[in-house]
Amino acid sequence: MSVYEVKPVPSVDELPSKESGSDVTRHDARSPTGVKRIFNFTQMFFFALSYMASWESIIPNVGLAFYNGGPRALVWGCFIVFPGVLCQVASFAELSSIQPIAGAQYHWTWHLAPAKYRRSITWFQGWITWFAWISLLAGVVNIAANVTTTLATTSYPGYVAQGWHTILIMWAYLLVLGLLNMYAFWIIPYIEIFAGFVHIALWIAMAAVLLAMAPRHDADFVFLQKANLSGWESDFVSFNLGIVLITWGFVGFDASAHISEETRKASSTIPRTMFWGIVSNMLLSFGMILIFMTCLGDVDAVLAAGYPLIAICLSATKSVAGASALVGGNLMTIVSSTIGSITSASRLTWAWSRDGALPAYFSRVDPKQHVPVRRAGVAVNVFALVYTAWLGIFMVFPNYLPIDANYMNYALPINAFIWLIALVTWFAWARNHWPGLDIELIDKIVADGEANRLTRHQKFATSDFSMADALEETNTGVSRTVKDLFAGAVGGIAQVLIGQPFDIVKVRLQTTTNYSGAYDCATQILRNEGPAAFYKGTLTPLIGIGACVSVQFGAFNYAKRAFESRNAATASATSKLLPLESSSQLSYGQYYLAGAFAGLSNTVLSSPIEHIRIRLQTQPHGAARLYSGPLDCISKLSRSPSITQGLYRGTSVTLLREAQAYGAWFLSFEYMMNADVARNNYARSAVPTWKIALYGGLAGEMLWLTSYPFDVVKSKMQTDGFGAQQKYGSMRACFGSIWRTEGMRGFWRGIGPTLLRALPVSAGTFVTVEMVMKAIN
Repeated sequence: MSVYEVKPVPSVDELPSKESGSDVTRHDARSPTGVKRIFNFTQMFFFALSYMASWESIIPNVGLAFYNGGPRALVWGCFIVFPGVLCQVASFAELSSIQPIAGAQYHWTWHLAPAKYRRSITWFQGWITWFAWISLLAGVVNIAANVTTTLATTSYPGYVAQGWHTILIMWAYLLVLGLLNMYAFWIIPYIEIFAGFVHIALWIAMAAVLLAMAPRHDADFVFLQKANLSGWESDFVSFNLGIVLITWGFVGFDASAHISEETRKASSTIPRTMFWGIVSNMLLSFGMILIFMTCLGDVDAVLAAGYPLIAICLSATKSVAGASALVGGNLMTIVSSTIGSITSASRLTWAWSRDGALPAYFSRVDPKQHVPVRRAGVAVNVFALVYTAWLGIFMVFPNYLPIDANYMNYALPINAFIWLIALVTWFAWARNHWPGLDIELIDKIVADGEANRLTRHQKFATSDFSMADALEETNTGVSRTVKDLFAGAVGGIAQVLIGQPFDIVKVRLQTTTNYSGAYDCATQILRNEGPAAFYKGTLTPLIGIGACVSVQFGAFNYAKRAFESRNAATASATSKLLPLESSSQLSYGQYYLAGAFAGLSNTVLSSPIEHIRIRLQTQPHGAARLYSGPLDCISKLSRSPSITQGLYRGTSVTLLREAQAYGAWFLSFEYMMNADVARNNYARSAVPTWKIALYGGLAGEMLWLTSYPFDVVKSKMQTDGFGAQQKYGSMRACFGSIWRTEGMRGFWRGIGPTLLRALPVSAGTFVTVEMVMKAIN
């Protein structure tokens, strides 16, 4: 029998008491669970943030509020739901800090219940929790399939979705994401980080589009409008049913707890990420509810739509492509939630089978993959119980009257069915044969988590210390990432203020042949448009480039730390007794890859931001202006028939430019900084500011010398006309046109002012980032 298999469970009479320490063990003592702890604090925070996807869960169903409660139920209901959820999650967080284990609720029940009744209570709790997660997974996958068919019918009006299409799409999602969980689980933490960024970026994009383009309702509609189209005579009942919609966005926050055994420092990481993930989602959800109620548009059209979100986005953008892009972003977060649901449900299945309630077949941990492959305060607690009781009452109410098969709320009979299964299995078998939870195994798991939580000094003292452990102590945590992002944002603002005058000259030279050179271009702008023209279109890059550079430095430092940890782990595994800094030092190829990763991560923001900036910089002056400002430009570009011809025009060549440019940029700067530190034998923090400026400036020159032709093509594509006036149908066509009409020189037009601009701009960016990092550290 494999060391990971659960042994057959004998009858209760044959077993000694678990509390006294049983001789029967379900796992080899050397490996209490057989899984790896791969999630760190940052990854678990983004898992908690993106898994909940609260506003993405509430907003698509916002039309339901007009059957029960109206806008006022959604807005004011937040002040009922949020405190209740916070008290629930605070209780769960406290328990997960005491006993971070995959079984979560039923383990905590065993821990807290009276000894006389704990086996029976734990049995029922375990079945209810397990079935709830299987049901939740089914609901999330169904939503993903429905959104997919909605996108298909919107983009292709001739397509008619059938019920069996939805079933096949659900199976496809389950198959692909299930295989990902089984055989590529190591990538899940990084997917969740990406999903967390999408979660935030989509909120910004949705808010900007709706506030800029959608019709508005007044404050009375948002805060006071009530509605009751469901048939309930009582406004009180209707109001409470409307609030249930908000609770859907906060169901399943215990997902983090079920991954405890694969999380480092679980007793501190799980409660913190669980709590702050919920707080973050609450802030985002309340803001989006206010925005959606304000920008809802025609209520009747929203109610008539099968998927209200697509109707609202179409009303705002007047563009199928724009609406599909926004809903596509929503689908990405739903797919991320599906991944999280599969992960949590499978870990719960594994734990419940490990504890003898489900067949032992599901408890096996694959020795290669290290995953269960076969599992496909008193006042706070009182408030949490009262909130849960209120939710339990109104969750089972039918949403509409009169009741028929279509409008029946099946929550109560389904709940009764699972209770029936638990009761039958309890009296037929478990009452006499199920021994309860394995206290010895629980103690091993909790002890393993505590050992994982030791500081580097404690590990060193116990001879359980590696170079990778040392790096892990300093390289993880949201605070480090936040510092990287903040320093990058400040550096981005400095970059815009220094470089904008140079940039407008560069873009004019790249996109027209009306100037004999940089000096002629600058003098004509000054003479014809005035000095303020050098900062034309600054608002968009001031906000956008700040965000872009923030992402660049955040992504670069994240990738850099990942490489450092990998290098240190490799050195530790091969028993190379080198200093920590030497063993974790990146190769120059790794510096380039980290920089390229930063550039690619940044493209989702930089492509539309630079498109808008270039349109504003190159438009005619005075009465002939095409755009009144950034929001007007966004509105007009969003009405293009295709997103790749609208806001995201030129994204393919932008990807090439960003990867090459920022790979060379960061590699050059790090090479010069490392060489200076080695040559002078001092710490990086001791490098003088003037040297940082020099190295940063030279890195800026290298950035443009290695990527400028891509930038020329990007600028031409992003200033190209629309429809019959469009010259370049693709990146390849643009390359060919430049080569035929201008030759090699065409790819280097405007390089002079670009290099002049790059030196001070790049120097200022790196100096600002380094100084901010020194200050906040």
